Amino acid sequence: MRIGNSGVDQLGSSSTGAVNGASSESRTSSAGSQKSDSVNLSNAQNLVALAKAGAASRQVKVDQIGSQVRSGQYQTDSTQVSQAVVQGHIS
Repeated sequence: MRIGNSGVDQLGSSSTGAVNGASSESRTSSAGSQKSDSVNLSNAQNLVALAKAGAASRQVKVDQIGSQVRSGQYQTDSTQVSQAVVQGHIS
């Protein structure tokens, strides 16, 4: 099998200002006509409050499980764990 570099040598001799066939004039003229984007975050405060409220209850649960693990009282249901692992990979 032979691989040729036809056209590659010509790339180096082309104008360095042109990208994908666009001249420097077309790039500068189109840049001046771009419009700015905007984002509306009106519900952001509600979402942040909701996330903070959920974080506090999760932290309590994590602390409870941590203390059970440290004391050796934490028990798991291997069937539930395996089903959760499988469901996590399916969905």
